[in-house]
Amino acid sequence: MFVAYFGGLQDVLLYPKYFLTVPFSTACKTYFKILCKVTSGRRLAYVKPRIGMNAFGSACVTYEGVGGTKKWERIETCGPKVVENLCQSISRDLLCHAMQQLESAGCRIVMHIHDEVVIEAPKAMEVDEVGRIMSIVPSWADGLRLSAAGYEAEFYMKD
Repeated sequence: MFVAYFGGLQDVLLYPKYFLTVPFSTACKTYFKILCKVTSGRRLAYVKPRIGMNAFGSACVTYEGVGGTKKWERIETCGPKVVENLCQSISRDLLCHAMQQLESAGCRIVMHIHDEVVIEAPKAMEVDEVGRIMSIVPSWADGLRLSAAGYEAEFYMKD
């Protein structure tokens, strides 16, 4: 499925007015930006896209963004890189949903690091219950299988 997804996104990037719908996201290209919308409502935008040639002589898409020098420059991208960005966006939205569920259950969010949440939980709450709460699938991701694991400690440490 993802190989077809890469190719479909590559078409969206290279051909104007092309539209693609796949599970959990849609993508379309306008003349001023490429928009990718995930079902959570988040939108990723690639500003001022252009078709160019990459180092291998193939067509590629560039867009304006902040590069490695921390200045605006043209950045090269392709279907698989956009898929990675969409996956990271969806993952972030899932983590935010889990954090909201934890707060609703009486947990205090101390911090979060990438895909990890550090909480202060009520004494009566077991680690398995925290994992169950974090595995609640948001309505926009119906059908997605989630699971979470954790451990209990008196202070923060890597697992």
